[in-house]
Amino acid sequence: MPDYLSAAPGGTPTEQALANQVIDQWNTGGKNTVCGNIDQSSRETRYDLELQDTLSLSDNLRLVSGMNYRYDRADSETYFNGTLDDTTWRLFGQLEWRASEHWLIQGGAMYEDTQLTGNSLTPRIAVNYLINPRHGLRAVYSEAIRSPDMFENNVNWSYRVTGLSTPVYGQNSAQYFVKTRGPGNLDQEHMRSRELGYNGYFVDQALNLDIKLFYDEITGMISEPLRNNQYIASNSNASRFAGTESQLDWQLSRADRLRLTYAYVHAQASNRLDQRLTASNSGSAGWLRNWGQGWSSALFYYGDSALNGYRFERVDTRIAKRLALGSKTSLELAGTLQQRLDHQPTTFADNLYDSRHVVYFSAELEF
Repeated sequence: MPDYLSAAPGGTPTEQALANQVIDQWNTGGKNTVCGNIDQSSRETRYDLELQDTLSLSDNLRLVSGMNYRYDRADSETYFNGTLDDTTWRLFGQLEWRASEHWLIQGGAMYEDTQLTGNSLTPRIAVNYLINPRHGLRAVYSEAIRSPDMFENNVNWSYRVTGLSTPVYGQNSAQYFVKTRGPGNLDQEHMRSRELGYNGYFVDQALNLDIKLFYDEITGMISEPLRNNQYIASNSNASRFAGTESQLDWQLSRADRLRLTYAYVHAQASNRLDQRLTASNSGSAGWLRNWGQGWSSALFYYGDSALNGYRFERVDTRIAKRLALGSKTSLELAGTLQQRLDHQPTTFADNLYDSRHVVYFSAELEF
């Protein structure tokens, strides 16, 4: 409250009395700075179940269909004022028709129904021309949706400050005056994608090459910054992406494999901040080796020219050991070291880490 406001503004007697009460509280300790503790923890749980069936209707016709059920739950006193959950059902199908020796046509769709957002139907169609069994051209059109997550659509964000350094009006805890509520009526983001591609396998070199040109559009984008003091989510933004992607997979020997990727993307966005989040040039280079007796390793380099103006470079090293537990059961134990080569933040200026490397371990059971 400004220092020059020492008396209540005009209004009804009731309004003036209330304003004077606020001014008195402000002048008798309300403007003093106090410290305390806040709880920013959250717990998220997800259960995902999918069933898929492949049916050969004839020698030239195949149907892949299935359903998916997903349950999401978030628990947080700060972000949701308790517990919030969401349920999603999906039905999908794709029909593949080998029209001739050279033509392969695929068409499919997915229906999705989300408890908090509603339902949608998205199609996909692809036409493949096989020059020969190892080389082919493709044209693809597809649509997809992204439902707003629970934070974007249903956030109930407020801070309860406990353990105040100085009690305020006899209280050791207080509620932060800003409270943010999600709109609750956001629509799904809609993406339309067009692709022209080539895939080829060169037998003598044991080399697989994939190249594609693409043009993607996203409408109804939800991209406002997630801030407690000015968060107003909407579907008012849009983006377009045009570019090319390529991937080379080269089996150098029985034990060694080389993988290279490169992408160039030209991005346009209604919000200039969204446009800066796409790197114009990005790529990776990797060496994978099977050492025998269940041991394997992978060494990968990843690089982006600029993510929001910050360069990104990282090297990942992975070592794994696969243990046979039976005729069809195995356990893989792996360790991975991720090492940043640059000194830049990750996308945003405040995404800085104390250490430039990360180590983690994993276990995978197959049966």
